[in-house]
Amino acid sequence: MSSAHTPDWPPNAPSVTTQRRQKDGTVVEFQCPPSVAAYAEFMNGVDRLDQNTRQNKSKKSMKWYRRVETKLMETSIYNAYVIEGDTVPHKVDGKTKRDFLSFKLDLAHQLIGDGYTERHQTGGRPRSDVNNTPPRLDRTDHWPVAGVGKDHTCVVCTARHKQYRDTHAGVKYADNPNKISKTTMMCEKCRVYLCCNNHKDCFKVYHTRVQYV
Repeated sequence: MSSAHTPDWPPNAPSVTTQRRQKDGTVVEFQCPPSVAAYAEFMNGVDRLDQNTRQNKSKKSMKWYRRVETKLMETSIYNAYVIEGDTVPHKVDGKTKRDFLSFKLDLAHQLIGDGYTERHQTGGRPRSDVNNTPPRLDRTDHWPVAGVGKDHTCVVCTARHKQYRDTHAGVKYADNPNKISKTTMMCEKCRVYLCCNNHKDCFKVYHTRVQYV
């Protein structure tokens, strides 16, 4: 004979229940194994971890062990983000919530530290030995052209961001007024990427000011 109720699982174990919402909106409570109840209680943390550490489609081109390495690194960073939230609230009234991306950017900047240096590719007119004027200020043959790819940051924006960060100890990325901007335009002669649009004049600043930060 069939029982009118769901039997305890495992036998003689304390009764554990969980709830499920039906399609019509009603909530039904039923008995279940303790593991199911525990999963229902803590699954939000697992789901958030998966959402924040998922790998994009381009990672499929990587070797399997590289994908595992990337996943483990992302998981470690997310765990650090959660631990930070227990010490410093991520949501403060009147301010934008500190999300996982902001945490990763701040972490990257702290790891890099003062290691960033402006790099110029060789080529173009050599530095003048007479007045020691940088080639970028010679005002000759500096033309904005489309670069290769889209994942490039503006040299001027990055330098300004770094200077503000260095002079304001402990400032978070979200609170830095000088945002790092991505651009697809570069100087054909200097071979550096610079903002060149209606909103920012980094290209002009870079080629006309000795101190462009």
